[in-house]
Amino acid sequence: MRKMSWLLAFSLAWLVIVVPAAMADELSNGEEFSNASVQGPYGFGFDGTLSGNRIAVVGQFIANGQGFLAGQRTLNTGGPVLEQSFTCKYSVSGNGTGTADCTINPGGSEERYAFVLVNKGAAAHLIATFPAGAVLHATAMKQ
Repeated sequence: MRKMSWLLAFSLAWLVIVVPAAMADELSNGEEFSNASVQGPYGFGFDGTLSGNRIAVVGQFIANGQGFLAGQRTLNTGGPVLEQSFTCKYSVSGNGTGTADCTINPGGSEERYAFVLVNKGAAAHLIATFPAGAVLHATAMKQ
């Protein structure tokens, strides 16, 4: 019983003192995000609705770390499957949030996304903010 009490006390002390201190150190390391946080190849997938129609997309892009990326995607809206290419200009804030303005080809249509980087830029969560009527969520992961 005494051994169990000591183990419990040690475990609680670890949780109360050591874990928060380690987390504070991790948060205070001064690391900020920038356009350079998005660099290299990423794979992504998203789904949702566009003007009330279901949509699913998978693809890949390569970011240059200076605010530009280019890629390809396969889009399924329940009709013909489309192969598209795209280019985007992106901007990352110090807190890891950002926006991307994209041109889709063929056709030259415009799309805009808001995102947040996670896992030190190894992944991102995105939502569509333009065109109107788009309710899309995506996850991108560094390849």
